[in-house]
Amino acid sequence: MRKTGLLRAWGRILAGRSPNLSIEITRECPLRCPGCYAYEPEHLGTAGPLRTLADYSGGELIDRVLDLVHRHDPVHLSIVGGEPLVRFRELQTLLPLLSGMGVSVQLVTSAVRIIPPGWIADLVGGNTLWANFFASVVGAFMYFATLTEVPIIQGLLGSGMGKGPALALLLAGPALSLPNMLVIRGVIGTQKTVVYVALVVVMATISGYLYASLFP
Repeated sequence: MRKTGLLRAWGRILAGRSPNLSIEITRECPLRCPGCYAYEPEHLGTAGPLRTLADYSGGELIDRVLDLVHRHDPVHLSIVGGEPLVRFRELQTLLPLLSGMGVSVQLVTSAVRIIPPGWIADLVGGNTLWANFFASVVGAFMYFATLTEVPIIQGLLGSGMGKGPALALLLAGPALSLPNMLVIRGVIGTQKTVVYVALVVVMATISGYLYASLFP
């Protein structure tokens, strides 16, 4: 933050504005990450576990968020969940309004959106070589934070992903990512990096295909 921004924020706080406000805009999340704090019983104190609370959407959610912001007049607003992007339509309306009110907004998100099950079934629903190859390539370029690949694949399996492509994604994902490739390229050069990436994708594809063929 620039010095002018920091001084402006302190001026607003000294003038009586709340420094920070955190709003859980939804209890929904497509992930099931081990150890997620949001669903711990003590996370919201006496309000109870997040999954037991009312969940709003549409205009009602927008009005309630704006009402809280007007009431507390924060300098900084954290929008959390659940997964806030579950309410992406409401956020498309809320974020410009909050910016116009002079509120600094932080969106705490895993950057996931629910993928239509039809897309999953069409792309990786069977055990074809194409489905396994596609899953391997996607896994190779995606970045998985520690332990998140398991709940992500669990959700994809529940939406129609085949067992072979799921294994291919699980093998290629932790082995590679786009930032990983860039670092490796800087160490061993472009040609060796291409060979390494190709080997990971090919082996993950073959492993997924054989696994689903042997254990349908």
